[in-house]
Amino acid sequence: EESYFSFLTFNKEKLLALWVSITDYPQMFCGFVAEEGDEIVGLFVGGVSPHWFSDDLFASDMALYVTPSHRGSSAAVRLLKAYDIWATESGAKVINLGISTRRKL
Repeated sequence: EESYFSFLTFNKEKLLALWVSITDYPQMFCGFVAEEGDEIVGLFVGGVSPHWFSDDLFASDMALYVTPSHRGSSAAVRLLKAYDIWATESGAKVINLGISTRRKL
């Protein structure tokens, strides 16, 4: 079981459509990869939009993934730094990073 979301079905077409949105709307979405040599070892996807009760911009993540063999390396830190820079340059007043756990409330 890789993640908290492992019980959900996977829709490849929906993921590809999201990636098209990321590339078509760079002012709204960001997508970064972490590389070691020629290998992609991690990825990050995020977005920025007006906060639900304000016109101020709010940045949030959609995905952060690092391959098991590169966890504990600098890959995640590099991805998060890229997100922080992108969100700041995009004008976000709030930069959010969600956490998923298996804990049931």
